Amino acid sequence: MKLEPPQLPWRELWSPLNEELQVGLAEELHREICNREHVLFGRAVLAIGTRRDLDDFLFYLGPTPPSFALVHLTRSRERLRDFPYTELFQTAEDWVERGLKASVLDYEQAHKSQDGAA
Repeated sequence: MKLEPPQLPWRELWSPLNEELQVGLAEELHREICNREHVLFGRAVLAIGTRRDLDDFLFYLGPTPPSFALVHLTRSRERLRDFPYTELFQTAEDWVERGLKASVLDYEQAHKSQDGAA
């Protein structure tokens, strides 16, 4: 089954992925998940977005909620069920409100405090 994600509004901190990266990152996620209890173990996923300053990626899981997962890839095989770190979002609107907007706000606040310290 080919996953077709909905159109999302991307912000300056996040950008969509091309098809080659989508495939490679989905393969990397499945390599990293070694614990059957991980929330994404065995699930079909499609990498659709990347955060430019971290190894955080947005994966589309399909139309049935939860539909999105924010994953921090570690580039190593993980045996614990909570790694790689994953946060689930029920819908595209949920991702935009709790994920996208929050990450942009956190980024802006962190850089504002760094600029003030310089």
